Amino acid sequence: MSPLQFATGNLLSEEAFAGLVSPPLWRLGSTERRHLFALLEPRSFEPGDAIYPLRATPPGLFVILSGQVLLARQWGARAVRPVVALGRGRVFGAGALVASELVDGARATAHTTTLLLPRARWNDAVAKVPAVRPLLEAYVRLQPFENAFVLALRRAAPFEGANPRRLADLLETADHRPFEAGALPIAQGQAVTGLWFVLDGRLSVSVNQTPIAHVTAGDLCGGLAQGIATVEPATVQATEPSTLAWVPLDAIGPTLSAQLVIRGDPVPTGGTHPTPQLVVRNPPPTKPNPQKPQGPKGPQNPKKGGRG
Repeated sequence: MSPLQFATGNLLSEEAFAGLVSPPLWRLGSTERRHLFALLEPRSFEPGDAIYPLRATPPGLFVILSGQVLLARQWGARAVRPVVALGRGRVFGAGALVASELVDGARATAHTTTLLLPRARWNDAVAKVPAVRPLLEAYVRLQPFENAFVLALRRAAPFEGANPRRLADLLETADHRPFEAGALPIAQGQAVTGLWFVLDGRLSVSVNQTPIAHVTAGDLCGGLAQGIATVEPATVQATEPSTLAWVPLDAIGPTLSAQLVIRGDPVPTGGTHPTPQLVVRNPPPTKPNPQKPQGPKGPQNPKKGGRG
């Protein structure tokens, strides 16, 4: 039996931990999570408690089990959300374990229970779960691009009206994928697997082997940015070494607050563009145009005295 226990006295099982972890730890397999779970320590905080002050080195990586943590952040000259409220399943403090320019501070705003991977156990964690290092490195590497990512999404029709904070959260689900010149991140006609965002480099976009555009840092590419969630309408090829962030398709729907269903028709023989279709689920009722109330026909204020 695990020694980890809540303030409530309920035992925290490995299965519960596997369900609580969020990006980037959710990409670990069940055996890897079990090894990592054995290295975690419970920590609880009362409302107002400083978990660690701004610019201090965090004691390790925290996973929130319950409650809420307010995270204040600074990241050089790059724009990121300066304050983030984190809840159940979210992680923070990764900068204590991998190289990062991120400076942050954390404070509990409610009674909060967490699991902590201490800095002293980081080497043990890497030895038992080698995949955890590249996952955390990629995770912190993506954070400075948060502002550009949100701006790009808000310019894309499928994401109009979505909560910007939810859009920023999508970046936490992303994989950091490098491509050499000539590589094809996306091939026309392949199944749509997610959303692509260019971090650096330059890529060409072509339809039926005819170049139609280029994308560079800060651009979205792929069918999902157009509202097409079936097959890719164009090929995207790196013309120089490039790095993209890939957000899996199954992370898009649950994260978005806008009530949109994104779909597209399959590419027919000949490879023409599918027509994107956006379907609004439960659209708000349209408000009737206000009109002045009309009274009964005839004069509203007849003359006094009647006939005669």
